[in-house]
Amino acid sequence: MCNDGKHLYKSDGTEKIWKLDANNLEEISFINVVTNNKVINKINELEWYNNKIYANTYQFNKEVGLIINPENGEVEGVIDFSGLKEKVKNHSGLDCT
Repeated sequence: MCNDGKHLYKSDGTEKIWKLDANNLEEISFINVVTNNKVINKINELEWYNNKIYANTYQFNKEVGLIINPENGEVEGVIDFSGLKEKVKNHSGLDCT
């Protein structure tokens, strides 16, 4: 879940992101997460930043994050995190396992 200061947004693990009334958690509407040619499902781990929804998807065999337009569900960008786990593991100042 995430919020925009007025509404809550929740994922149900599909392509849908639900907009909720923050006072009573009633579902107001939903968007389908889409690119120009396909529906993207398995959306989770929502974050709100700069009026966009950032989300993880476990659909791909890649480490990516999605930047989603909360008005229409359009994927406006993809963040490539490939190699990040390896860099964190090799960080000399890291003191946890």
